[in-house]
Amino acid sequence: MKYLIGIDNGGTFSKTALFDEKGKQLASATVPTQTLTPKPGYAQRDMNELWKVNAKSIKRAIDESGVDPEKIAGVSFSGHGKGLYLVGADRTSGWNSGGSGHV
Repeated sequence: MKYLIGIDNGGTFSKTALFDEKGKQLASATVPTQTLTPKPGYAQRDMNELWKVNAKSIKRAIDESGVDPEKIAGVSFSGHGKGLYLVGADRTSGWNSGGSGHV
């Protein structure tokens, strides 16, 4: 049997669910995310931190399910409502933020 993972990167949490090939949810995990607010009207997300949060969430779901990671056939991501993740030279992103209004 093959398995699938879905990850929802919301504004406050990263949520992971692991499913079998028939769509039955076998496990889930939720890890809080951090929003950086360098000044009023600005909100950013550290992409390196988001990567770590996603890895932690995935690991928790796999551990909970007992599924062999080699049998995971696919992984899919979604973002929060205004989920455009543009990464700047400083490796942060502007999203849900006055700082990205010109984009």
